[in-house]
Amino acid sequence: KLTSLPERIFKRNFHTMFNSFHGGANMVTKILRLPEVKETSGLSRSSIYAGMQNGTFPKSIKLGTRMVGWSEKAIEDWIEQKLNEAKQGANQ
Repeated sequence: KLTSLPERIFKRNFHTMFNSFHGGANMVTKILRLPEVKETSGLSRSSIYAGMQNGTFPKSIKLGTRMVGWSEKAIEDWIEQKLNEAKQGANQ
């Protein structure tokens, strides 16, 4: 079932408010699948898996026998880390 954009925005905001209210700073609000991770990070599939293997990219979460995903928060933190590294490199 496809949901409308306002409904998706409401659900995302509701889950964020719910988790904040319940002290769920460590709760995962959304699991991203590979296409979303590629789009968000700008990396290719092979770069994502290579980064996971050498410890420079967040590990995936096993969702089923042939299904993995990534914590949206982990990906956002990784992007923030990369931005901070770029800022520090520019200041040197």
